[in-house]
Amino acid sequence: MSGSVDISQEKMQAAFEAIDADGDGLIGPREYYHFLQKHGGTSMEAIEAAHEDFLGADQNWDNYIQFSEFADAVSRWCRNKNSNDPDVRLVEAVFQRF
Repeated sequence: MSGSVDISQEKMQAAFEAIDADGDGLIGPREYYHFLQKHGGTSMEAIEAAHEDFLGADQNWDNYIQFSEFADAVSRWCRNKNSNDPDVRLVEAVFQRF
């Protein structure tokens, strides 16, 4: 199975709401890192990648990720990954929870 990855808008919304722990409609850096740690991203490599991902998703540089920024980042990531990539399988497993 190869090709781009497809994650529905509903799953993106559910994931966003799960990461947005305080429910303010924004994902802050602490919420993002806490969610990743909770789901197994505790290695130094994972933390560095998460930091880069957060910065890349925060399009207006306000130090928060809005849903539109989150959806854009997830969509870009999915288009650029092969479904056989181990990282993709991990992300898909996380999204399957929603």
